[in-house]
Amino acid sequence: MLFLPRQTVNSIMSNLVKKRLVVLEHVQGTRNQKVIRLTEDGRDYGENKVRWIFRAEKKALEQTDPKQVQSCIEMIEKYISHLKKSFVKFSVSYKRRRIPVSAKIMEFILMDQLISQQVRF
Repeated sequence: MLFLPRQTVNSIMSNLVKKRLVVLEHVQGTRNQKVIRLTEDGRDYGENKVRWIFRAEKKALEQTDPKQVQSCIEMIEKYISHLKKSFVKFSVSYKRRRIPVSAKIMEFILMDQLISQQVRF
């Protein structure tokens, strides 16, 4: 899905649980699998504070020439590759600090994906 380190995902999930935006439910018959469910507050948060960002992005992409979009995607893929390497180096030297901005972005992406699935709590 997001290809994030387990620790980052756990931090994001803990933050969402603490804010009461999601609940984690244990999957019976498994040792440690959980289902993520949006709470009503989580649904409201996602719809009102997160989704508009993705809608705006989609609209902007629809108004852009497909060749330019493809070039942009290729450039961003290279950028992300370099950024991931920098994050790894940065996180090794700054352990136990606040969650980086990238984790907040991943939290928004996760919220959008949960809302898109129309998960009901």
